[in-house]
Amino acid sequence: MRIAKPFQHQLLALSIAAGIIAGPAIAAERQVYHIAAGSLDTVLIGISRQSGQVISFEPGIGRLPAPAVEGELSVEEAVRQALVGSGLELQVSPGGAFVVVRKAAAEPSAAAAAVPPGTARWEPLADSPRLDTIIVTGTRRSDTTALDSAAPVQVVTHEQLVSTGATNLNEALMTLVPSFSYPQEMPTSSGNLNVKGATLRGLAPEQALVLVNGKRRTPNAVAKSQSGPLTGTQPVDINTIPLVAIERIEVLQDGASAQYGSDAIAGVINIILREAGDGGSLTAEAGKYFDEGDGLRRRLGGWKGFSLPGDGFLTLSFDGDSGEQTDRSKDDPRRWYFTGDSRESSFDRGQFVTGTPEHDRYSLLANTAFNVSEQLRLYGYLNYAYYKTLGTNSPTTARDDGNVRSIFPDGVQTRNGTENHDLAASFGALLGELYGGQLDLNASYGRSRAQEYWEDELNATLGDDSPVGFVTGTRINAQSNLTADYVRELFAGRAAGPLTLSGGVAYRREDFELRAGDYLGWVDGGVAILDGPNAGDAAPSGRAVSKADEAEYAREVFGAYLGAEGNLTEKLSLGATARVENYSDFGSTWTGRLSGRYQFVASFALRGSLSTSYRAPSLGQIGITSSSSSADSSGNPVYKKIVPAQSAIAQALGFPQLEPEKSKNISLGLVWQPDPFSSLTIDAYQIDIDDRLLLSDDFTGTLVTNLLTASGYSGISSLRVYANAADTRTRGVDIAARRWFDLGSRGRLELSAGGAIVRNEVKKVFSAPGVLAAAGIDINSAYTVDVLEHGYPQDKIILGLNYDLAKWGVRLAAVRYGRTKNVNSDTSQNYWLDPQWVVDAALSYDFSDSLSGTLGAKNLFNSYPDEPPYVVNSINRYSSFSPAGFNGRYLFTSVTYDF
Repeated sequence: MRIAKPFQHQLLALSIAAGIIAGPAIAAERQVYHIAAGSLDTVLIGISRQSGQVISFEPGIGRLPAPAVEGELSVEEAVRQALVGSGLELQVSPGGAFVVVRKAAAEPSAAAAAVPPGTARWEPLADSPRLDTIIVTGTRRSDTTALDSAAPVQVVTHEQLVSTGATNLNEALMTLVPSFSYPQEMPTSSGNLNVKGATLRGLAPEQALVLVNGKRRTPNAVAKSQSGPLTGTQPVDINTIPLVAIERIEVLQDGASAQYGSDAIAGVINIILREAGDGGSLTAEAGKYFDEGDGLRRRLGGWKGFSLPGDGFLTLSFDGDSGEQTDRSKDDPRRWYFTGDSRESSFDRGQFVTGTPEHDRYSLLANTAFNVSEQLRLYGYLNYAYYKTLGTNSPTTARDDGNVRSIFPDGVQTRNGTENHDLAASFGALLGELYGGQLDLNASYGRSRAQEYWEDELNATLGDDSPVGFVTGTRINAQSNLTADYVRELFAGRAAGPLTLSGGVAYRREDFELRAGDYLGWVDGGVAILDGPNAGDAAPSGRAVSKADEAEYAREVFGAYLGAEGNLTEKLSLGATARVENYSDFGSTWTGRLSGRYQFVASFALRGSLSTSYRAPSLGQIGITSSSSSADSSGNPVYKKIVPAQSAIAQALGFPQLEPEKSKNISLGLVWQPDPFSSLTIDAYQIDIDDRLLLSDDFTGTLVTNLLTASGYSGISSLRVYANAADTRTRGVDIAARRWFDLGSRGRLELSAGGAIVRNEVKKVFSAPGVLAAAGIDINSAYTVDVLEHGYPQDKIILGLNYDLAKWGVRLAAVRYGRTKNVNSDTSQNYWLDPQWVVDAALSYDFSDSLSGTLGAKNLFNSYPDEPPYVVNSINRYSSFSPAGFNGRYLFTSVTYDF
C-alpha cells in the first residue's frame, strides 16, 4: 500500500475508511447498497464506509454530482456506478488499491440526471471550491469532513483568503471566521507593535493553539505589557506565513488539549501549506487609505512548484509587504509649555500623530515531500520571516520631567518599534504498513528574536549627555519538538465502520531569554531637574531593560496520548482521547476529551463534546519584565515596573509562583445539510477556566512604596505582576451557513452567512497575597474585570457573496461587529462603542488564462468607530478597543500572473 501524501494538491490520497485489510477479498465481496445521490465525494465516502475499502481521489471532484448507488454490488461495481457521467474512472492496482482518476477524454456531464430533484444543477469546474472537505484537525480519522465532524471545524480555502484583499492572514481571517477576533490596538509602548495576536471565542490569543501542517508553531518572543484587551498575552504570529503558501486553514472551535497538548483551550488554527509539483503564480498589489491620504501599502508575493522523484514536490513561496504609517490623531488639549509661554498655542494636529505604525515584512517558505520507498515518505517545511515596525508613541511635552529641554526645547514625539527574526522548521517521516498502521515521526524547531528600540527618546537622568534613541532590550523565544504519532484502523465486531486507534508520545523543550538594552538607555545618571515646576526632583531613568532584569528560562515537557474514534452504528459515531503531560516546572497533568455525533436522518445530525484542557504559562509570561517612566498629574516623576511572579520584588510582596490554567469545555451543536450544496451549523459552548493568568493592575500608593523600600527596592512608584488572578466562564454560540447556486449561462453564485455570540464572565477575582491582602488589595480591579467581560465584541455577523460570470468575478463581504466597551482605569471615561458595519468589495477580471486583475475596497462605506463622548487628555481620536480598526476606507488593486 502506498503511503498517502499528506495535503497533496495534485492527488490527496485519502485513506477514507480503514484499508488495512483492503484488497481482493473486500473488492470481491458483494453487499446491498442504498446510498442516495449527492456530491461525488460524499457518495464515495459512503461506499468506503460500508465496504471498508480504501478509495483515493482528487479533492477537486467534490463538486461533481453522483447518482444513487442501489443494489447488491461488489465494491468495484458500486464505485463504477457512482462515477457514471463524471468523466472519471476507477483504476484498481494488482494489490487491490482503488484510485479514482480522470479519463484521457472526459465523458459529457450527466449532472442533470445525477442531482436529486430540487437541487440546483452544477456543472463541474476544476477550480470550484468544495462545500465540504476532508479535514485533518480534531480527528485522527481519514474519512471525516467538516460537516461530519463531532466538533465545529471551519475550512477556509486559499481562494477565500485571497478574495478578502487582506495583506496578511490575521486581516483575512477576521472577515471570514465569525469566532475570530483581532483587536486593533493603538501603539503606545515598545514591544506591542509587532504582533497583536488573534483570539477565538473571546479568549486570549495564547489559548488558541496554532499548528502548521499539524505541527505546533512557536509563539513570538514578546509578551505584551500594554494595557488593553491583549494585556499579558504572548501570541503566535501567523502573519509570518506567506498568504500564497497556504492551501487552506482548518479552524477547530473546541477544546482539544487532550489531542494536541497545552494551549488548545479555545480551539486550534491549523494552517495547511500548498503542495504543488508544477505551476506557479506571481501577485503584485498596492493600496492606500484615500480618504485620509496616507497608509500606502505595497505587496509582492508568489510561489513556484517543482516536481521531485518519488512522486514528490517542492513548493517555494515568498511574500513582501510594506506599509506607511497612518495618522488618526486629533487636536491635543494639553498645555505643552510652561504657563504663559507664547508657544503654547503653536501645536495642532499634524505635529503629533498616532495610528497604524509603518512596517516592512518579508517571508520565505519551502514545503516538500517525496517517497523514498513504497513504505516511507519524507516531508518538511522551512519558513523564515523578517519584519520591522515603527510607530509613534505618546508625546513628551516640553515641560515633561522626562524631557531634557536643552535637547528637545519644544518637546518631542517618541517612536518605538521592533525588529523580529522568526524561523520555523519541521521535518518528518511517514512509515506505512507498520503493524497495519502508519507512524508519523517529526522533529520541529522554532525561534523568535525580537529586538525593541526607541527613536527620539531620552534617558533624562543623563541630562545633556543622554542619547536620543536606544535599544530597549532583546527577547528570544525558542521551542523544539519531537513527536511520534501512530494511527491504525481496525474493524471491530458489528461496528458500522472502522475503529481508528491513535497514540503517540511527544517531547518539547522551551527556552526564553531576556537581554538588556543599551547601557545608556537604562543607567541612572543621577541628573536632577534644574528648571520647571518640579525643579530639584530626580528625573526618571530610561525605559530599557537593565542588566539586573536579564534572565533565562527553560522547561521540558513530556507527553503521551491514546485515542479511539469510529462509527458504532450507521448513525452514531463516538470518540475519546486521554493525554498525560509532565512539565519540569509544573509537574504532571491529565486531560481528556469525549465527542459524539448522531445522524438522525440523512440531512440532520447532532454533535457535542466534553473536554478538559490545560495551559501552562508561557516562558515569556513567566519572565515578563519591563520598565517605564512618566510624570503624574502633578508633574512628579513616576517609575513603573512589570516583574515576574518569581522575581525578588514580587516575592518580597508575598506573591506565589504561577500555576497553570485548567479548563472545562462543553459544546453541543446541530448540522443540517438538506442537499450537497447547502449547509447550516449551530454550535453552543461553555468554557470554564480556573486560575486564569493575567497581568495585574498597578499596585501604587504609600503602602506599596514603603513595602518595596523596606525590601531594598526604592524608587518604584507603580508595580504590576503577572499572576493567577481570576476564574472565568465563557459562553457563546457559533453559526455558519452556505448555499451554492448554478445559474447556467448567468454564472454561479455562493452565499454565506456566519455569526458568533460570546459572553465572558469573571466568576472570582483573587486577592493579592500577604500584606497587600491584609490591606484589602485585589490583584485586579474593576478595570481588568471590565476588559475581560466587555473588551471584545459581544457578537459578530459575517455575510458573504461570491459571484462568477465568464471572466468576471464579484466578491462582497459585510461584517457587523457588536457592542464593545472602551474600558479605562478612570471609570468616568468608560463608554460603549455602538455596533459597526464594515463592507468589503472586490471586482476581478480574467484577461487571459494566466493573467487576472482585481479592484477592491476594504471598508467601502468608510465606517469609523465612535469617538469618545468627552474630551480626553490624549491625541488618540479613537478607542483601542475598536474591533474594526480606525483607519477608514482602503482602496487596492492587484494583478496576478499564473504560469
